[in-house]
Amino acid sequence: MEPILLDAAIGVTHEIMGDTIEIDMATSGIHLERIPDFKNLNYLDSIHISRHRINDADNRELMGLQVPSVKEIRALLERIDDPERVVFNCVLDRDGISTPEAMAAYLDMAADIGVSNTSFISMIPVNDYCREHYVDPESIRLEQDSRFRIWNHFHDHDYCSCSTGDYLGKQRKVRFYYRMPGKNRAPYVRQLVYEANNLLFAGFGGIKIELSFS
Repeated sequence: MEPILLDAAIGVTHEIMGDTIEIDMATSGIHLERIPDFKNLNYLDSIHISRHRINDADNRELMGLQVPSVKEIRALLERIDDPERVVFNCVLDRDGISTPEAMAAYLDMAADIGVSNTSFISMIPVNDYCREHYVDPESIRLEQDSRFRIWNHFHDHDYCSCSTGDYLGKQRKVRFYYRMPGKNRAPYVRQLVYEANNLLFAGFGGIKIELSFS
């Protein structure tokens, strides 16, 4: 994340689109301490921090980056006006968070830090790593655990299934969202994905989009 350019991009996006779209930021958390100083911070609807393990050491080993610690995330929550905007993103992984019990432990961790919303995402098996670490959504039965309350469940045919709800844990109630990609690919584009390699794709794992300007 290049803080100055990102701050400017948020401002330009809002200047062009106004309040007609939702502006969300997804980050590994590098330079997290600079986010409260953004001039355009109030235009962000949410700040998504990638955290795929419960403790700091395991998360940093997995990411291979100097991702933020629990202490640094707490500091961010204290410095912004609306800490409810901060969301954890957690990808389900056979070697990490892969069961309802592990998801419950993760949400207890989030509640302890002060993060009130977590997004769990199943991998799309598009390469060898994802296929090796893939967690079958059929093995996640949150409705069978009384600590999880599902508000809404949405099926998009064979392409995606999403659940929204809350979790009543050891400390307090926190919200969660769980997205489960289906086995089939939709014959239409739901979103454009601009990846770290500076390439644009029609959805995660979709076809590469070539742009030409004349």
